[in-house]
Amino acid sequence: MKVLFLKTVSLHKAGQVANVADGYAKNFLIPKKLAVPASAHAVAEALQRKQKQVADDASAEQNVDALAKALSGASVHVEAKAAPSGTLYAAVTPLRITEAITEKTGYVLPEALLKQLPTLKHAGEHTVTLQIHATTITFTLDV
Repeated sequence: MKVLFLKTVSLHKAGQVANVADGYAKNFLIPKKLAVPASAHAVAEALQRKQKQVADDASAEQNVDALAKALSGASVHVEAKAAPSGTLYAAVTPLRITEAITEKTGYVLPEALLKQLPTLKHAGEHTVTLQIHATTITFTLDV
């Protein structure tokens, strides 16, 4: 039986059409929604999804390049209350840094970059470096 895999299963990747045993398809793959019978409609729909994913990836890469140009060498300012010694009462979280970057540049950081942003606990200037694919962005964060 020919099936279109919806998820990666052993040697078969998602989106791949393969010929598998009837019992394997009917008793395991299809009930667990790992695959569907490979009808012309299902294959066309999978191809359309794949093309949309490729277009979305290209668009995201263009946004990253524009973000890198806007943010490289820039200074982003975040306000926070601090003690006279410079210790912040509440840490500046990656979410607050992302909001400040969006406010300054107009671009929204991808969620994957939130993990790269530091949590700051002291006032002052901090140099932040982000790695996005092959692009490295360095900017100054003033707290």
